Amino acid sequence: MTNSQIKVEIQKSKTGFIGGVTVVLVVALAVRVIGLGKYPVSMGIDEIANAYNAYTLLTTGHDEWGKVLPVTLRSFNDYKPPVNIYLIVPSIAFFAKTEAAVRLPTAVLGALTAVVWAVWVRRWGMGRGVAIAAGLGLALSPWHINYSRATFEAVTALFLVVIGAALFQRWEKGGGKAWAAGAAAMLGLSMWTYHAERLFVPVLVIYLVLSNQCSVLKKAREFVAVLGVMVIPLMYLAMFTPAVGTRAAATSWLREKSLERILHRGNYGSIWERVWDNDSYLIYRHGLGKYLNYFDVRYWFWDGLQLTPAGYPDMGLLYLVELPVLALGVVALAQGKKRQLVPWIILWGLFGVLPASLTMNEQHGLRALLWWPAFGLILAAGYEYGWEKIKNRRWIAGIWAAGLVVNLGFGYHMYVNQSFRWLSEYWHYPYKDIATFACRMKDKYENVFVSEAFGEREQLTGAPQLYLAWYCGGRTDDYVGAIDRPGILVKRPYWPADKTGHKNSLFIAAPWDFGVDKLSEKEMVKKWYFLDGKLAFVVVETK
Repeated sequence: MTNSQIKVEIQKSKTGFIGGVTVVLVVALAVRVIGLGKYPVSMGIDEIANAYNAYTLLTTGHDEWGKVLPVTLRSFNDYKPPVNIYLIVPSIAFFAKTEAAVRLPTAVLGALTAVVWAVWVRRWGMGRGVAIAAGLGLALSPWHINYSRATFEAVTALFLVVIGAALFQRWEKGGGKAWAAGAAAMLGLSMWTYHAERLFVPVLVIYLVLSNQCSVLKKAREFVAVLGVMVIPLMYLAMFTPAVGTRAAATSWLREKSLERILHRGNYGSIWERVWDNDSYLIYRHGLGKYLNYFDVRYWFWDGLQLTPAGYPDMGLLYLVELPVLALGVVALAQGKKRQLVPWIILWGLFGVLPASLTMNEQHGLRALLWWPAFGLILAAGYEYGWEKIKNRRWIAGIWAAGLVVNLGFGYHMYVNQSFRWLSEYWHYPYKDIATFACRMKDKYENVFVSEAFGEREQLTGAPQLYLAWYCGGRTDDYVGAIDRPGILVKRPYWPADKTGHKNSLFIAAPWDFGVDKLSEKEMVKKWYFLDGKLAFVVVETK
């Protein structure tokens, strides 16, 4: 080949890759943005809190507690990281006060993560087709799509970590100071976005620096300076305010009932119990068990997303059709292929899930989302190895693609038709309808009381004041507090005393909230149902 022909081939390859990445972006955006205001069926309690705080920041410069441009948002005393909420502000300003506008920043960053992933895989020296397949794998990932369609901070944080690691790698291979500053900014910002990154990113940075040794340390000034600017204020918050420790303590697995029941708390029955079954050992065993539970293959491929109640068909974190690709990736790595990936896979595989395992809940797909790159790298190695080694690869690829289509169809059905049907109450449905109904009725009655207690499978506690403030206007303070004033107020019914205590009023609450056998069918003037058909809320009128 002549030099001119080589240049033409290189240009064709670049053009083809850019076209492939464009396809990745279009697919990723489509599955995350289409129907964004409709699915999920309701803004959950954290999502409505994010939306309302973003709106008050846009209109007043204060959060719901009156703090001016806070760096951490108190919310339900869980001190939410600020990045996602501040990203919602311009979206509301530009696209109006809608559910889709609230969710759009997370959906877009979720789609861009697939693009960054494809580019990063390509920079690992893998083929153009493999990189595009890896990007499409993330674009269509049920794990990632499920959380990208709502305002989950873990999605934004994963984008920042992936792009930060990619920028660091580019800097380490000869990039200028801007690459170092960009890497530090992205990694630092991820720690302001989600709690899991506050544990993982320091481990990642230590690995990045030590693995490159003096080649990075000699020119690390910009990286360290920018990262310090991002991290030092966070360290201050952790040490001198409740902004970090409160959330960590509230979600720690040390508070789990299953652990508390088995601890002796110094009351040992014998010396052997003190030696072989002491509290330190029980805590260690409990924690190790929670960590190892995440390595259950059934969790990966069968029920990790928990879209339905226990015992029903469910979705795993990965498609079942990805199992053979994952196996091929393991074989390739075991044979010494792509050795440069092994340290990254070990790092992400062992430490990516650690933050999730330290929290309550047996397995938690959202908190474990940071773990995805470990699977993504193995899958990329599997795509490359399979394409190189398998005979009749085009036939095999066609059969595999058909299986993927079946998996995609099943995933769509589970997300749209099953998940919200069974779990609508956990999305705090139908508080939107209740809020808009209360707005219409407020001028016709002395009071409209809305209960914060609801639930069909278990008693849940909502925040109706946030839905009322978002859909009716005003501040949350307008709907809580003293009940001896007219208007819409958050209050559970005290029945039947409220019949005479609050005349010409509406009470909106779960039927059981009025008390067993204290409410007749004819007293229920309106009803709302969960999407599984179970009665959710009723309206009772007092004369």
